[in-house]
Amino acid sequence: MKPREWLGWIALVLLPLAIDFTMLAALPLPDTMAMHFGLDGAPDRWGSKFELLIVGGIMSGANLLMALMYWKIEALFAMGLVNGIKTIRGARIVLWATGALIAVLTVGASIFLVSTALATA
Repeated sequence: MKPREWLGWIALVLLPLAIDFTMLAALPLPDTMAMHFGLDGAPDRWGSKFELLIVGGIMSGANLLMALMYWKIEALFAMGLVNGIKTIRGARIVLWATGALIAVLTVGASIFLVSTALATA
C-alpha cells in the first residue's frame, strides 16, 4: 500500500475510538445514559457512559479487519476468496467505502447518544 493509503486506514481505524474518548473526557456526561431508542423515539435501554468505548472498539476492530483485507487483497483474489467483484481495484474501493461508512455511522451514533444524554441531564 502507498503511504497515503496507510494514513487513510489508520484514520478510519482510530476515528471511532478517538471520538468516543474525546467525548468522555471533555464533556460532563451523566453516569447512566440512554443507549437505545424504540420506534416511538423513547429510550428503551439505559447503560453506562463507558459503553461508548465498547461500540467504538468494535467498530475500530471492524475497520482494522478491512484494512488488513485491503492490504492483502491480491492474495485474497488469488485464493478465490473475493466474489462478486471483478477487479482488485473494485474490491479496494468497496473496502474503503465500507470502512468510511462504518466510521461515519459510528461517529454519528456516538454524537447522537452524547447529545441526547447532555440534553436530558
